[in-house]
Amino acid sequence: MITIRSSTLGAIVLASILCPSIGSAAPSVIFRGYTLTELYTFEDAAAEQHQQLYQTLSFRIERPGTQKLSLVGHMRYQGDSSDDFAESGSLKIHNLYARWADGRRFDLRLGRQFLAEGVGFGTYDAVRLSFSPVTWGSATFWGGQTAPSDREANIRNLDDAKSLGLALRGCLSKVNLTASLLMEDRGGDPFRRRAGLSANADLTKGLYAHGLFYINISGPSDLHRARLLLRYNANARWRLFGEFAAGTPQLPVDSPFEFVEIETSMLGRLGASYQLTSKYWVGMRVQSFLSGVPSSTFGLSIESGWGSLGYRQRFGDFGDESGLFGSIRVNPTDFAQVYASAEFSAYQFEDRDQEDQTAAQVGVRLFPVKSLLLDASLQALKNEQFDQDIRGLLRIKWSFAN
Repeated sequence: MITIRSSTLGAIVLASILCPSIGSAAPSVIFRGYTLTELYTFEDAAAEQHQQLYQTLSFRIERPGTQKLSLVGHMRYQGDSSDDFAESGSLKIHNLYARWADGRRFDLRLGRQFLAEGVGFGTYDAVRLSFSPVTWGSATFWGGQTAPSDREANIRNLDDAKSLGLALRGCLSKVNLTASLLMEDRGGDPFRRRAGLSANADLTKGLYAHGLFYINISGPSDLHRARLLLRYNANARWRLFGEFAAGTPQLPVDSPFEFVEIETSMLGRLGASYQLTSKYWVGMRVQSFLSGVPSSTFGLSIESGWGSLGYRQRFGDFGDESGLFGSIRVNPTDFAQVYASAEFSAYQFEDRDQEDQTAAQVGVRLFPVKSLLLDASLQALKNEQFDQDIRGLLRIKWSFAN
């Protein structure tokens, strides 16, 4: 691996922050985004105390009024006090790329970026070019390598994780079509070859359909994933949906599970929701795995602006589980919100005895000014492994723009 030193990368980030601030008196550059500080404290099963720190910076730098040239970044430092942050402390780079765009006609991006281009789905260290030669279609090309799954500030050697992709989009007879191709190598050898076609359209008033068919040109099976989704808004109160999927899950190509062989499966989902009043919705969902180890889930819930309440039942060859869950949100003032949630479940796996689990959370959110969020919560868990597990989370989010 080619390693970027954290000090060097930190200097780049710091320069990115200071440059627009220095020139903020003149409206030549816009700098906006947010910082998020999270402090998480808990005791593990070995009775060792942990204080974990997560510091996130997400920003966008661009010239005002044009958006032609911009720099986009999303990164996070994380560490654990159990080793004084010596080994656990690390910088994660989720996005860091330069963008040059001219409206919808032309879009060039260089750097670490998340792509959702048909079968090309994941985070890449790559160059991506998208252009629209006609009003009804566009073409996207990208090339580079898959990003490290741990998001460390490292760049893989090109021969270790080479990736090339193509996506063609068009609209024909009000049907949106996407054809895509993905070619990836590992260690100089072919690793993943996929092609796919997807389509979505409003078939009639209130009826929406989405379908995709992805295949492995080379791999353990020809079918990667097939899916058909239908959503129907029968009227102002009734909403229905149905889904059928077959194949393997659509994991990002940079997932740590990329080398794990996952069995193909078939899954069906049905759901409905009904608006009882202007403030209350009731919903029902059924999900069933139709292959492998058969299992089904049934859920019923009622939702409103104040929170939700529901019941869940799972059953199948692997075992059974039933649970109650609920949440509540109250705004005592314009700048404060109190929230709580709880869940109780009883489960039994195969021939084991039934086990119970209770989880709860209570917290408060404060908005002292428009750009600042303070969120503090306590979390509790009780099951067969943890008799009393209480954890604390503090989140401070500051949104900024010059």
